[in-house]
Amino acid sequence: MAGTLTFLLISSLLQGALCETFNINMPQNINVLRGSCVTIPCSFDVESKFEDNLDDTCKAYWSDSPSFNSENAKLKPTKEMTGDLTKKDCTTTFNNASLLQRSKYYFRLECNNALKCTFTQVGVDISFIDVPPSLTLTPSTLEVEEGTSVSLTCSAPAPCWSHPPALTWSPNLGQSQETLQENQDKTKVKTSVMSFTASHLHHGNKISCTAVYQKQDGSPDVTAETSLTPDISSGTWGIKMPQNINVVSGTCVTIPCFFDVARNHKINLDHTCEAYWVQL
Repeated sequence: MAGTLTFLLISSLLQGALCETFNINMPQNINVLRGSCVTIPCSFDVESKFEDNLDDTCKAYWSDSPSFNSENAKLKPTKEMTGDLTKKDCTTTFNNASLLQRSKYYFRLECNNALKCTFTQVGVDISFIDVPPSLTLTPSTLEVEEGTSVSLTCSAPAPCWSHPPALTWSPNLGQSQETLQENQDKTKVKTSVMSFTASHLHHGNKISCTAVYQKQDGSPDVTAETSLTPDISSGTWGIKMPQNINVVSGTCVTIPCFFDVARNHKINLDHTCEAYWVQL
């Protein structure tokens, strides 16, 4: 019995020393929208002599303590929830984020062979938020001349890759293209690029981007919004209105009218300005 305990202790110490030579990469922290799913980007490396041990028997485990094994692991994701471990991809998606707690989580790899390792060098801090993350609009301001080709990019963090947020523009001024892009730390963002030609009709009218985050626990979806108010100028003095309007005698009439001033005079447009019409 004492011999068995000694063997198990030596085996455990050897595995611990061995794991220190392996590498793992994951974000330092991830904000999880409460009630939603979450994806933890994760990749690892092992010494070349252990490459052949990466096979279909390998399984992923996560826990909030650096000292754990497959038996006492807090989280035991299925193969469908993880990346291809044989290709050193330990990315894991938890469709039910309520299984997680606010804590730091560590990854463990166990195969039905000599390869068993808890990667204690790096852990990921999981935090929960009740409101969706802020969106980014690029550029954040828009001052262009009429007729300029414009592209606005709206970016929304995507904590869960399988259910990224849905992005919409209001008003929709042109064609838009959506992509799921990867950050340097392997987390992802959903981006939508809307392209249009600037017009005096857009001047002073808010352009907004809205992200809808779907909850997986059945609670209502939540939204985040960002916006800008474009400043569209012809660069010179100018005015646009119909050349003629037919008016029914005795009724009211609306004259559509848009004007522009030179850029150095825009600062003078304030609440003291008044409109006058004269007949020539």
